[in-house]
Amino acid sequence: MYKLAKTSFLVNELKISKNNLTPGNYQLKPYITRQIGKLKDGVYFTKLLLSIENTADSPFPVNVSVDFRGIFEFKDIFDETKVYDFLKVQAVQIMYPYLSSIVTNLSINAMMPPLVLPIVDTSNLFKHNEETTYIN
Repeated sequence: MYKLAKTSFLVNELKISKNNLTPGNYQLKPYITRQIGKLKDGVYFTKLLLSIENTADSPFPVNVSVDFRGIFEFKDIFDETKVYDFLKVQAVQIMYPYLSSIVTNLSINAMMPPLVLPIVDTSNLFKHNEETTYIN
């Protein structure tokens, strides 16, 4: 087992850019990747990288990019594989609502209609240990 001693969050990058598309109905298709790792003894991270992009297949009026990292400090680690399991599932469950809020606030602060990420079951967001996924 382990004890979670401290949690902190950090936004490394926020980007939003307008694509000058005509007004219309567009479908939000965020692309999320997850990275996990160890920073030093007892300190680990989960990084969520979100991208919303205008493509020929899926036009969207803005491009959005968010690099969001959760840093988790553990004590009394007996089995490091349990920590990595936490980083893959529970950390994403903790971080996803914050990521959603970041995207919404970024769009509102850009004086545009709010972008709201869909509510998802984050335990199934990255199936079979995959590091990337699409959400609708």
